[in-house]
Parts: sequence; structure tokens; C-alpha cells
Amino acid sequence: MPFNNQQASKVGHEDLLRNPDIDAYLSSIGDVPRPEPAQLAQIFGKSPTIDAFEPSIPEVIVAFDGSLYEASADVDEPSRRVGYVKVGMVALNVKKYLDLSDRNMPYVDPMAVNRLQDRSALSMALPSAYLKEPSLDSVTDGYRAAIHRYYSSDKTKIGTDKSTLLDTLLELLRTMGAIVEENGAEWVVLPRCPAIDCDQKNVGVPLKGEGSCPSCMAPLFVTDKLRVWECFNEASTNAESFSRLMLASESLVLLHSLLFFKRAGLLAQLSNYAFIMDGPLSISGEAAPLHDPIMRTINELQLDMISHGLAPPLIMGLTKTGIAVEHFAALNESIPNGIAFPVTDEYRYNNILGKRERAKPFGDEFYYGQDVLIKTAEGRQFLISLPYPWNTKQDPEFQSSRFELSKYRNVDIAIGIINLFQSDLYENSMVPVILAHEYASISLAPGGKILDLVTARALGAA
Repeated sequence: MPFNNQQASKVGHEDLLRNPDIDAYLSSIGDVPRPEPAQLAQIFGKSPTIDAFEPSIPEVIVAFDGSLYEASADVDEPSRRVGYVKVGMVALNVKKYLDLSDRNMPYVDPMAVNRLQDRSALSMALPSAYLKEPSLDSVTDGYRAAIHRYYSSDKTKIGTDKSTLLDTLLELLRTMGAIVEENGAEWVVLPRCPAIDCDQKNVGVPLKGEGSCPSCMAPLFVTDKLRVWECFNEASTNAESFSRLMLASESLVLLHSLLFFKRAGLLAQLSNYAFIMDGPLSISGEAAPLHDPIMRTINELQLDMISHGLAPPLIMGLTKTGIAVEHFAALNESIPNGIAFPVTDEYRYNNILGKRERAKPFGDEFYYGQDVLIKTAEGRQFLISLPYPWNTKQDPEFQSSRFELSKYRNVDIAIGIINLFQSDLYENSMVPVILAHEYASISLAPGGKILDLVTARALGAA
């Protein structure tokens, strides 16, 4: 590692270039083999065409996106850090947006678009390395306590609903069977005490959200069930832990929004909405077990609406980056326009990941939706995901039919939104997701620099 402000050597790479072992290794590896043109024609030739669907557009589109930034709290001690995590939600009124585009102008006024948006965010400031709350024993305890405070805050309530984000988490934990009853009380059971020096196993937290370990008396929180604290580092960067918290929070905010309509008795209004997540419908990392109750909750909500004669809302993920997006982009000329291709496990393992196909479905531990490649008539590609229309992956129909697009709800609405809102501003982008990202994102400059300055001033270091 270099000293502070020490520059890297301009000739440090020369030993690598002269090393025959490195040259031999580079000569031995290659890209995952791509299918031949004839194979691609056969694969994509079986895909449904998007003109087979009758696109429709909801009245309101809600897009979610998250961002994070880790700020240095002290110029002299830059290892002291504070983490900022933001999950933004932007609701766009479609009719008013279309009214803007109907005007005889070559472009849509961005200020007018801003006036059509309702925005809200879950914004969290979290302790990172070397910053400890005075009343707690460790930096990690402070991190855990801060997550609990944000999730249980009244600021996470929607409208007149009294339920917080913590209540939504509890509902998911109940669905997955993680709440037990003992001595007339209900508890969320953690596999072990989060305290560093405690070996207590299977500790319970009361449903009010807080408790203490019976062995070491360390504070316990229901939000510890997210387990993002397990990769928290008290003496280094915590970008990984903050990223996992952000991704889990995005899915939970989505569920929180959906359940608001159910709790408030507004399912008829929910039919007029569509919800778009930034990224696939999945939860990775330690919080991944939550994907299972999320899958069940979404499907049961949609089935309940159907049973009452109501159209269920579109819920869709949009993957903008990653190996699958890059793969299909590289094959763009070989993929016909105007198709919808469910990405099968066979295709993914053979042509994208380059490894033996597993017996379990791809994403079995963290996906709650199916990836589908949509290529528009104009030639733009969108890798979306749609919720699995089953309660559980153990359903025999899931095993046999998960790649049949006809089984999925609201494919027509997804195609309609893509056709209407596809944008030239960024590669294969959509207007609602662009707006959500612009609202949620924290830029390195000036946003990050301002957060550095504010953080340092708040902690008396500037």
C-alpha cells in the first residue's frame, strides 16, 4: 500500500509483462463460447414477438432506485467514516406526461416533467469505521441501532397508514416462519447474538423491535434479521455492507408501498399503478432469505386483486448493467427486433456464465422474478424481470413452466411502458428509471464533497 499522496511507479508493470507464467495464463484462458448464428436463430426464433401483446399503460408509474456514499469525517483522520444510504421513489403521472409530449414542441420541458413527479426517499446516515455512539459498546452496535431507528421511524409511514417499514419487515418475517411464540409472547429469533464477544445462539427479539441478549445484555433489534451487519468492518470501508443494506431496503420499500394499498383498502387504486425497480427482482447477500416471502406476498396480493375482479399492478425490475446485459449487447446484430425472450437456465449457464447447469434454478437463493430480454421494434434492448406467479419455488408448476411467458402477468403493460418511455438519453434507458436515478443518486462531486464537508463539520473536524 502506498503512503498518503505517494504516486504509483510508472514502470511497476514491467515485471508483470516479463513474467512467462502470466503470459502462459493469459494464453490459456478465453471468453465463454457464444452460440453459432444458426443456434441463435433457432433460440430466438422460438421467442414470442412483442406485437403479439396488446400494450396498455397505467395511470401512475412508480420507479425506485438507491444510492450510497461513504464520507470521510476528518481530513486528518480520513479512515473515520460515515455512510449515507438513500432509496428514492419517484411517481410519474402518465396522462399529464403524455399531455406534455402532445404539444407542438421538439422536446419535453424538463421543468414541466419535474412538476409531474411526486418524490420521497428513505435517507439514512450510518456510522462506519471508528465512529461509535457513546451509549453503545461498539461501532457495529451503533450501525445496527441506526438501521433499527430508520426502519421504525414515523417518517417511513405512508399517508394515514400507521405501519412503518419495520412493520413490513415483520410481516415478511411472519410469512417466512421466522416469528415464534413462547410463554404467550411472539419473538423474532436471531441465529446468534450480534455482539462480537458473545457466543449465545438463538436469541429472541420481541416484536416491538428491541430487546437484549440474555447472556451479554447487548442490544438486539428485529432489523438484525437483515444480517447486513455481518460484513460490517469497524476499521475499514463499509461500502459492501451499505450496498447490501441499500439493495435489501429497495425491495422492502417496494413491498411497503404495495402493502400500503392493501392496508388502506385501496386495491382498486392500485390497479392504476406500475412499479419499476432498478435492477433485477432479487435480494443478494445475507438478507437473501427475504426473497422467498417477498415472492409469496406479491403473488398473493395479485391473486387477491384478481379474485375481486381487479387488474394487478405491474411490478418490474430493469437490469441496466452486468454480464447478462453485456452478453446480449454483444449479440445485438444476431437478435431479431421485436421479441420477448425469457432467459432460460440452459441459455444462461451455457452461453453467459460458462459453467455446468445446476439442478436448482438460477437465483434459487435470491431471485423473486424471471429475467426477460425485450428487444423493441427500434432495436433497443431491455433486460427486465417479472415476479414469479407462484407462492413458492417448490410448486411443481414453477419447476416446469417458469420460462413460459404466457404464465406471467402484465407482460403487455411492461411492453407498453418500454415502448412509450424508451429513451435515447442513455443506452437502452427508460424515462421513469432515469428520473428515479437522478433523484436517488449521490454524485462524487459536488454531492460527495458536500457530504464530506457537512460530516466533518458535524463531528467537529472541520
